[in-house]
Amino acid sequence: MTLDEANQVLTAFENVYGLNDSIGAVPPEDSDKKLLVKIDWNINENHRADFTFNNQQNTAARSYTNSATYLNFASNQYSQNAETTIFSGHLFSDWSDDFSSEINVSYKDHQAIAKTQSNWGQIRIKTPGGGEVIAGQERNRHANVKDNETTKFAFHGLYLQGDIEYKFGLEIEKVWNSDLYARNGAGTWYFDSINDFENKIPSFVQYGNAYTNNMKDLAAEIDSTEYAFYLEANSELFDGFDLNAGLRYETLSMDSTPNFNENYEAIYGYSNTENLDGLDILLPRLSFSWQLSEKLTARGGVGRFSGGMPLVWISNAYTNDGITNVSAPPSAVAETIGNPDNVVFDEVPLSLQNSLVQGNGSTSTVDSHFEIPSDWRYQLALDVVFDVPMLGDAGENFSWTTELIYVDRQDSAHWIDQTRVKVSEAVDGRTIWTDLAGREGFQDIQLSNSSNGGESTILTTGLNKTWDSGLSANVSYTHQNITEANAGKGTHAYSNYFSDIVVNRNEPLVGRALHEIEHRLVINVAYQQEFFPGYNTAFNLFFERRSGRPFSRILAGDSAYGGNSSYYSSYLPRLPSSADDIAFDFSLLSFEDTMAIANTAGVGQHAGNYIPKNSGTQPWLTTMDLAINQELPGLIAGHKGHLYIIIDNFANLLNSDWGKSYRMASSQQELFDFSINENGQYQLSEKIGSSNANNYNRFEVEQSAWSVKVGVKYSF
Repeated sequence: MTLDEANQVLTAFENVYGLNDSIGAVPPEDSDKKLLVKIDWNINENHRADFTFNNQQNTAARSYTNSATYLNFASNQYSQNAETTIFSGHLFSDWSDDFSSEINVSYKDHQAIAKTQSNWGQIRIKTPGGGEVIAGQERNRHANVKDNETTKFAFHGLYLQGDIEYKFGLEIEKVWNSDLYARNGAGTWYFDSINDFENKIPSFVQYGNAYTNNMKDLAAEIDSTEYAFYLEANSELFDGFDLNAGLRYETLSMDSTPNFNENYEAIYGYSNTENLDGLDILLPRLSFSWQLSEKLTARGGVGRFSGGMPLVWISNAYTNDGITNVSAPPSAVAETIGNPDNVVFDEVPLSLQNSLVQGNGSTSTVDSHFEIPSDWRYQLALDVVFDVPMLGDAGENFSWTTELIYVDRQDSAHWIDQTRVKVSEAVDGRTIWTDLAGREGFQDIQLSNSSNGGESTILTTGLNKTWDSGLSANVSYTHQNITEANAGKGTHAYSNYFSDIVVNRNEPLVGRALHEIEHRLVINVAYQQEFFPGYNTAFNLFFERRSGRPFSRILAGDSAYGGNSSYYSSYLPRLPSSADDIAFDFSLLSFEDTMAIANTAGVGQHAGNYIPKNSGTQPWLTTMDLAINQELPGLIAGHKGHLYIIIDNFANLLNSDWGKSYRMASSQQELFDFSINENGQYQLSEKIGSSNANNYNRFEVEQSAWSVKVGVKYSF
């Protein structure tokens, strides 16, 4: 993208649309303000209590230009503002030599809102070089306000009976959640070229809102309560061998249901009001620790673990019930983009507003058979203490730990679009879809489960040593091999469905996980010394080198498979096996040119097959941070002050060429444009920029610069 192209768009904004915009400036610095107050009370020798108040206010700049592909105008920038206030208290009691308890009570209020720089709808304009100009409010921020209050109560008990230690408890978490989310609530416009933008010829427009055309009417409130009960026992079965067995039970209670949608029930034959009230799960666990000798200990365990109730996903059924939140139908979209007088950005055209009909919207629902996702985890570890005689006293008591963890994911979350109907297949067997009759242009996304959610194998080994001089060091290496079906990285059903990398929609595909870090090396060196008697000085140097996150090469769009222009690009490409591959029509792009693009992108070895999910790897990242802490005299005896200096990306301070971060702007990179001919064959065509062999297209300015934080803490 060139500066002349950007100025051409700015000129069109002013002369054609009567709006003023500018190339986005350097974003303001993020703000992070924290206040923490803690009071400890020793009531008597058997009882003590504490109270904590915590307030945190964050402001973070978003949607600013940090890519060579996308240019974010000032009108597209926004700040994500959040404030969290927490009150918590604990009561610790020793009732006897055999029984003690802990009671926890807390309240948290969290508010988050996006503050945009304009009130326009979003505008996306393609440029000749394959870039894109983005202006107006980011489409997920047209109205995006979250407010939730969480109240927790917990009782934990510890009882000793003979050689057995029993732990038991009750946990209650009550959540009130208010969510206002209006994706495309001010309209989102797409232009295929700058010339189209100058002539008011959009290729598409999206508009979704409350049927009243008032985004505030989309707010939904949800009340839920989670209960958890647990019991565990720990005993030394024989000398040096400890065994721990436990069982945890969790259940969910919902105080309301999504609004009943008659249209949904008429189409699918059942209600949309599933809220998972009464959903529960049992989590058994067993672990051991066996001291085989004075310097060798074996540890291990097996257990079922859950990440808790998926309330953020369940809430989609309330905010997207298909009654209040509706979208402009295809006929209204066609009418709007066909009339230049309708192409305005600072208000929603009447042709779109008047098309909204109550009860005729896309839905998000929950499968009535949905189960809580969980993991079965298996762990085995060895702890070894050894000496290195050649180092003399300095070589005593090195500690080496190696741990292997295997995770088998059960009932992983998966999303399907109920409006998809199979009509045919491509030559290679890939499904071609159409819309369910009466649901053309809609997406009815349902939260369900995948029978195979993937697995993880994680090996970690680490060496640790502390010397009498105040020096300590530890080195660790971790290798991960992780697979998953749907990453579930979004809070909304729509994005979790459409961003899922697939061969066929509605069919979960297990592949390399987005969050996998295949290799990670960490070195931590610390030194403590009292240069001033009674006041400790501490230095800590942290070094990390790790491999990059995965990304996928994909096809551009999926309209050829029966999608529409609102669909994300998420289909994996299939590469031809030879020039005679009957699944391909090489009339637009020859076999040789197809494979040249694939080879340049580093995926040519997959000829004859689908390019595997998340098979690409972004650049390695190297970081080094330095922290210095100096104790200072307090104002009163027993008090102490702390002066701390934290240098993030210390490597970049030492050398401006070090500590730089490069990554992909998106974990999905389009490799080919494509269509499917009347014979079900692929017709691939070159996509501008697809032959770039780099595994990155974004330089992370903020993460690549060094920064210093200086602070003072006072303890009493």
